[in-house]
Amino acid sequence: MPKIMQCVFIVLLFSVMSAHADQPDSAAPADTVPKAEPAKESIKVATQASVSGAYINVPVPGTRHTAAYFTLRNLSDKPVSLVSVAVDVAQRTELHSHTTKDGMMQMRREETVLIPPRSSVAFESGSYHVMLFDLQRSIQSGEELQLLLTFADGKQLVATAQVKSIFDKTHHHH
Repeated sequence: MPKIMQCVFIVLLFSVMSAHADQPDSAAPADTVPKAEPAKESIKVATQASVSGAYINVPVPGTRHTAAYFTLRNLSDKPVSLVSVAVDVAQRTELHSHTTKDGMMQMRREETVLIPPRSSVAFESGSYHVMLFDLQRSIQSGEELQLLLTFADGKQLVATAQVKSIFDKTHHHH
């Protein structure tokens, strides 16, 4: 067996053995089941940024995509670059902006969104937003979902987003 194949085999074998070693004995009482271990690589928390007003729209019936909106504030004296936002119910997400060209609104994918020092950028309708594609399940108004924001420096920030429907808004009748 070639050397590389031996290494791959040993790594796979070790992974399987490690996974089974963490399994509780079937005879162990339920209250002694070990708690999930934190990830080996700890998340570097982005203390230089904060999120407020985060929400996700309920998708239009018959579709499996929607958008997330929030205000992202840079609390530092240096610019920060947002490179991605993940949501567990979406198979894929993209940072987008809206532009107007020849009188037509166009949505454009952005690789990064720069937030200048001591300022904020609003992710809102008609501006920057996060597209959520291929939702894995339906989401309901009133739910809370976690957004995982990742910055160019590798730091991350978790924010809670409220799921809202356009029908949740109070209508005033005259």
